[in-house]
Amino acid sequence: MIHKIRPKSKREWQSVIGIDNERFTKLVGYCIDTYFILNKRTYEESLMDSPKGNLAKIKSIDELIFYTLMILKSGITFDLAGFLLQFDQSRAHRQFIKGLQLVHSVLEIQGYLPLRNFDSVHEFETQFNKSEVLIFDATEQKIQRPQNHETQKDTYSGKKKANTFKAMIISTLDRYIHYISECYVGKTHDFSLLKSEFNPDLDWFKGYQIRVDLGYQGFKKDYPKATLFLPNKKPRGGQLTEEQITENKKLASQRITVEHSIGGIKRYDILSGTSRIHDINTYNQILGSCAGLWNFFITR
Repeated sequence: MIHKIRPKSKREWQSVIGIDNERFTKLVGYCIDTYFILNKRTYEESLMDSPKGNLAKIKSIDELIFYTLMILKSGITFDLAGFLLQFDQSRAHRQFIKGLQLVHSVLEIQGYLPLRNFDSVHEFETQFNKSEVLIFDATEQKIQRPQNHETQKDTYSGKKKANTFKAMIISTLDRYIHYISECYVGKTHDFSLLKSEFNPDLDWFKGYQIRVDLGYQGFKKDYPKATLFLPNKKPRGGQLTEEQITENKKLASQRITVEHSIGGIKRYDILSGTSRIHDINTYNQILGSCAGLWNFFITR
């Protein structure tokens, strides 16, 4: 059934799976090659060897990747996905996980997947050796309210007034996402998250121009060797000067690129609405894959 549901225009392709037909075809080619390398046989051969392979609703890598991207883009439940493809909810979930793992592997092999951590300052400098300006920001998503009271307190974000997961992103002026942290619970402050990922005792960010927002107060003290560009904070009971307002606008015009990057991730509605993903490993894989798909999409 899924092979009959295909977009017609470039706009439809992007609205249904987040990338256009050209990029989809290229991604499928990568996935076919990677699946064979990982499994020593084609997807179709795997179905032939399965006792119930002839009953499969998804009969090719092309259909598996389309289905996976459709779930990421729409954020629909597996109950609804199963209804659309006429199989049960558990199979809808298993097929998605299979497709997600394959897409994640391909994006990593092809170099589009952002790094999730840095083992050393040298590794960081190697990743950003062609960039002078780095833009930091955090992305946050509401989650279903946990039943456990302690988990409720840990995941509650005072900023969003809701239970959330959050992660930190580092992008460059070309909107490419080079790094995205593993997700943290909502109560974690943006700057605390940064210090957890980048130990202030080490010599991070030397020689880089760093753009951050007012959520990173204290950055200069903990990372003194970075060239910091931080917006001017309005004084209590006072006003910013015209010069400060102009400077803030200039900084905002550069920082908007990281907002575009976050918007690129959240083109995938699975990361936009209230998350129903309870498994933290799956959530992190979705987060990384959506960032990698954005990098793949903008790299032409």
